[in-house]
Amino acid sequence: MWSENRPEWVVAFWGCILTGIIVVPIDYRTFSRFLRRVREITDARLLLIGDEVLMPIGEPLPSVWLLAELEWPEEKRALPSVPLEANDIAEIVFTSGATGEPKGIIITHRNILANIVSPEQIIAKYAKWFRPVFPIRFLVLIPLSHILGQVLALFVAPLIPGTVVFMRGYSPHEILRQIRRRRASVVDTVPKILDILRAYILRQLPEATAPQAMARRLWTLRWWKYRRTHALFGWKFWAFVVGAAPLTKEVELFWAGLGFDVIQGYGLTETAPIITFNNPFDTREGTVGNPCHSQTATIAKRSTPESVKSPRIGHVSASILGITVR
Repeated sequence: MWSENRPEWVVAFWGCILTGIIVVPIDYRTFSRFLRRVREITDARLLLIGDEVLMPIGEPLPSVWLLAELEWPEEKRALPSVPLEANDIAEIVFTSGATGEPKGIIITHRNILANIVSPEQIIAKYAKWFRPVFPIRFLVLIPLSHILGQVLALFVAPLIPGTVVFMRGYSPHEILRQIRRRRASVVDTVPKILDILRAYILRQLPEATAPQAMARRLWTLRWWKYRRTHALFGWKFWAFVVGAAPLTKEVELFWAGLGFDVIQGYGLTETAPIITFNNPFDTREGTVGNPCHSQTATIAKRSTPESVKSPRIGHVSASILGITVR
């Protein structure tokens, strides 16, 4: 599946998952040579493409379907009954790695289900308090080809229930416009976007300079002091879910000082992907939260010269359902 984020991507993904078809999501900005190697590795038989991909010229391709031309029947249609096991492959997520050579990570149905146990428990605990504002709207800025983008858009949002909004481009003005227009409550993004939005806010509202000193004050005080900033985002917006790269403390405290929640987590594609995450209703500043259900995580020091100079250097060892990754 080679496409930008769009509703048809979601439909095609679930159609494949429920009928036993293995999904291989590819970033729409991927070069054709990367696509060619992935096809050689997976022996893909069908290519679903979006509107913003550049089709390679002269390349041998499998059958090609345009996502924009998929049929959307009004009536419900029964899917073929396919026996599925927990350890059956659901998708293969490719990363380029340090060498640029595609590396495929096998994600099973069990991996996906294990990842949503903890979010489901939290949702069940707090859902009754949020029913008056359902559905909660999520603006997802992370590509669905990245499994972190899938977690919120495909797996967590249906549990809440939530509505997912996609947009194209990363203009800070357009991001804020979409948040207000769609009445989004949460943005799923990466630290770089928070940097871009911070620079935009400081240009628009000079009084938002250095809110870090307010980060530990009561939320109501922060909200009132920076109410003009909240007006830019819309009155329903309250949180950023951030992952895929380290978030600096400076950026975290900036947004916390303005009165927004910053919800961090940590994971790997190999762990489908969440290892730890912060409870949205009990976030801890400067942390990536607690291990998810059925997972254990430890930080071990490396016995190298570098660790002598910096004892904080180490590696994370995570175990999920008996599989250990480092």
